[in-house]
Formats: sequence, structure tokens, C-alpha cells
Amino acid sequence: MKNLIAIVLFAIAATGCSGENTNVERIYIVQNHPVAAASRGLSAAEVSEGIAAAAKTRGWTVERVGTTEIKATLKWEDHAAIVSITNDDKGFSINNNGSVNLRDHDGVIHKRYNARVRELEAAIEQQLAKKP
Repeated sequence: MKNLIAIVLFAIAATGCSGENTNVERIYIVQNHPVAAASRGLSAAEVSEGIAAAAKTRGWTVERVGTTEIKATLKWEDHAAIVSITNDDKGFSINNNGSVNLRDHDGVIHKRYNARVRELEAAIEQQLAKKP
């Protein structure tokens, strides 16, 4: 019986120390997401305005880096996600630009970051689908 308990405890300890963390995923990157048909014909600067408006509605703080580049930051609890959003008149991209307390390393990050970026992507898509 002692041997069985020792084996079970060893298996639990070995699994816990494997370094595998189910809370991290590959960083989600949006590349050239097409602008909705309703916004086709807008200038790149006008598309950027729509992107900024969408980000603000989801609670992101928006900082203009250029005419078609935005640095957006979302803070919650003791975490922060920071992204760079670039666009032209045909599409937009969202790239990781840092984080706080989200285990960002070697191309992986906490899955909450990816969820927030997917929500941001959907909000931008919805905003650009509206008639300007």
C-alpha cells in the first residue's frame, strides 16, 4: 500500500512539474483582416478612426502612433494587454506589443490575452461593417 501511495504521489508531482501550462497559448495575431464592404472606399485614415472608435467601446485606451497606427492598451485586475494596430484602406492587423502579468514569452501568452484580442477584432469588424 505504501508503494502505491508513493507511486501516485510521484506521478502527481511529476505531472505538476512538467512545465506544461494549459493557461498559455500561441499569441493570436491578426494579419490583414479585410475591411468590411460597408467601409470600402474609405481612406486609410478614416478606417483608422473606425478602429479607434471600436477599441474605445471595448475599454481599450487608444494612443495614436501615426495616421494608420494605434497603440491600444487594455487593463483589468493586475493585467494589461498592449497591441499595435496598423491598417490601410483594405484591412487591419493587430500585433502583440507587450503585456503585464500575462506570461508573455517565446511566442506564447496567457489565453486571456488572446480572448481580449479576438473580442477587439470582432468589435473592429462590427464597427467597420456600419455605414459610415
